[in-house]
Amino acid sequence: INAPEKYRAQSFEIPYADETFQGISIPVNKTGTPGNITWRIETDNNGEPSGIYADPSAPSEGTIAAADVGAITAWITSYSTNLWQLKANTRYWLVLRTAGTSGANYYSFGYDRGDGYAKGFYSASNDSGGTWTPDSANDFYFQLRFGGKPQSGVSVNLTVKYNKTYL
Repeated sequence: INAPEKYRAQSFEIPYADETFQGISIPVNKTGTPGNITWRIETDNNGEPSGIYADPSAPSEGTIAAADVGAITAWITSYSTNLWQLKANTRYWLVLRTAGTSGANYYSFGYDRGDGYAKGFYSASNDSGGTWTPDSANDFYFQLRFGGKPQSGVSVNLTVKYNKTYL
């Protein structure tokens, strides 16, 4: 039986346009063995996620493998294969989708229970995005990653020289 996927979303705005967004970080833990988390950045449709990528020319999406999430809350970073663009002062949505969840198999995401983010709000759907229930009293913790994906195998060596000087 394929149960509807659970979607969780947070709306947000950025102050400056940028063309180098490529990932997200979220605080998350799991109980049991839920499926993977799929994320995407979507446009706004009258206060709800639209189901449309924020940058249609470069899909803003990625996956967090269930195996990468532990039982203790930790920040997990996931990158898209694409760089994408976001416009300033425009509402977007970070939408997280989870499959294979149940009462014994689920994720817990980090929230600010005091509505600390003035430019957005949390919303939930338990029917694969068919209907959304907004919750303006809470916000979902997340970070957007810009500047491109870090390159693997690149290291930086820093040498600091210190000379004592007496006056």
